[in-house]
Amino acid sequence: MKHIIKPALSLFVVAAIAAVSLGFVYEITHEPIEARRRLTQERMLREILAAASDFTEMSVEASGSIVRVFEGLAGGETVGYVLELAPIGYGGAINMMVGISATDSVVTGMRVLRHNETPGFGAVITRESFFRRFDGLNLVPLIVVRSSPRENEFQAITSSTITTRAVVDAVNEAIEWYNRRRAAILLPARPLDTDIEQLRMQVNEAWQAIQEVMQSVQMEEAQQ
Repeated sequence: MKHIIKPALSLFVVAAIAAVSLGFVYEITHEPIEARRRLTQERMLREILAAASDFTEMSVEASGSIVRVFEGLAGGETVGYVLELAPIGYGGAINMMVGISATDSVVTGMRVLRHNETPGFGAVITRESFFRRFDGLNLVPLIVVRSSPRENEFQAITSSTITTRAVVDAVNEAIEWYNRRRAAILLPARPLDTDIEQLRMQVNEAWQAIQEVMQSVQMEEAQQ
């Protein structure tokens, strides 16, 4: 029995020491890692939407590949938005950001934060020659093509169509989100029942006006 208890006790002590050590290391490294992550995030936000001096994370429901949305402000006014998205590429999730200008109505930039795409192929999405192709694009859906792209078309990376499509689909999703928000601000949605009731009232008023005119005409003819 002793030959079982002694090794088990030793193993327990080693495991306990390891657990405490890991916890200690986590406490030491967690805050610096978080601080570095926040600095990287802020730098990326300013790089993507340079017109903004401050950013506020909005309270929006995550949908599709949208993870978070930041509102870009300058002098207290909204100048654009930066959306963080996580589409699924060839090697898994692609964490990326897309900026949209609220004043010029264009895409201001796209940057990849993290990815697991194949080095030399899908990893090309982190190169400036790739992400600069999104700068200044109009807010209309993009279509991925293999060659000879025309307006509103985006040429896929050679041997990395899945990766390209994931990034482009995420950009399209960001554009769609912004267009819906802009439409909601410019034309607030109203219940359909309210529209029908207003139309019915307008028709009744018009009919009453017609009847009054007809009655007036009949009275004038009767007097003659």
